[in-house]
Amino acid sequence: EEKQRLEEMLLKAEEAKHQLEQELLANAEWEKEWRQHEKLIKRKMNQNLQMALKEEEMNMNKKYEVAKQELTAKMSRKLKEDENAIVSTAQQLVSERDIYFQVDAVKHLRENFADVHIVNSPPPPAPPPVIPHHIQTPNSQPPPPLPPSAPSSATEGYLKPPNIHSARAEGLGWSPFECTCGKGFGTRAALDYHLQQSMESQRPPAVSSEDGPPSMRSSQSMKFGEEVFTLL
Repeated sequence: EEKQRLEEMLLKAEEAKHQLEQELLANAEWEKEWRQHEKLIKRKMNQNLQMALKEEEMNMNKKYEVAKQELTAKMSRKLKEDENAIVSTAQQLVSERDIYFQVDAVKHLRENFADVHIVNSPPPPAPPPVIPHHIQTPNSQPPPPLPPSAPSSATEGYLKPPNIHSARAEGLGWSPFECTCGKGFGTRAALDYHLQQSMESQRPPAVSSEDGPPSMRSSQSMKFGEEVFTLL
């Protein structure tokens, strides 16, 4: 009985040993599967982490581009406003400079050319006297020319063309002719008005036989024509 009882205990121990071995094998397989599963989990986690990092990088790049565009637009608007302000200031300075030069040129004309008038052109020299051929000699000399006539007051309203060097150099377009008749600054109306006054004042009276020979009348007509041409 004791022997039988020991044999039964030995069989049970064998069965327990076999069962333990089976469990150890199962545990080894489970551990192997767990290792593989752990590797898969780590790989998955790495992939998810890389994807998350890439997505975050893309989001940051988008935010950077948006911020860059906004900053560029803001700077462009600021530069445009500054440029407009600079252009406006430059235009104002140019306008003030033009006004200054205009006022300075008008002041210069009024101070230096207010009483200057055009002097009539001198009459043409008188032709040399005709000497008969039979009394001409090789040493015959023509008489000296007559002195120029005195200035006439017929063109008192005119001014000499002044040398407006400063205004002309600045390109302000000043006329080189000014009058004081009140018809305007160098206008065509002023020119026509003074020309008419000059023609009326210089028109010769009716020539009769008492006025002199035809050569004198011809000389007066030539003088009048040259003065009109000078005025024009």
